[in-house]
Amino acid sequence: MYHIIKKALTNNIALKIVSIMLGYALWNTVSQQQTVTISRDVPLYFYNIPQSYHINAPEMVTIALEGKKKYLKLLAPDQLAIHINGQELHIGEQPLIMNEKKLFLPEIIKLVNYSPTVITIDTQEQLS
Repeated sequence: MYHIIKKALTNNIALKIVSIMLGYALWNTVSQQQTVTISRDVPLYFYNIPQSYHINAPEMVTIALEGKKKYLKLLAPDQLAIHINGQELHIGEQPLIMNEKKLFLPEIIKLVNYSPTVITIDTQEQLS
């Protein structure tokens, strides 16, 4: 019995190794092409803010991104942020309209959701 099992395992060892390698390569290729959705907490980043402005806004927003698994792996979580140009803000409360451009996402990755759904930015003029 032992000899039969040993012969089955050692017979055509090269063919078995090649089969395992091809199976792994196929699995890896298929799994990387899969479309997935991930969720990340990202900060709001304001730039070009007039010195006289004081901004009240949430610090973090939860976003959901969709894309191919291999491309989402390339996104560094610490480099994601929602970029808001302070020159486009006006005094008072205003809603933030979210889109991929504010995240500087490549076209192959889509913004599918964000929370809170209504992001309000309150801009006040500071008195000197």
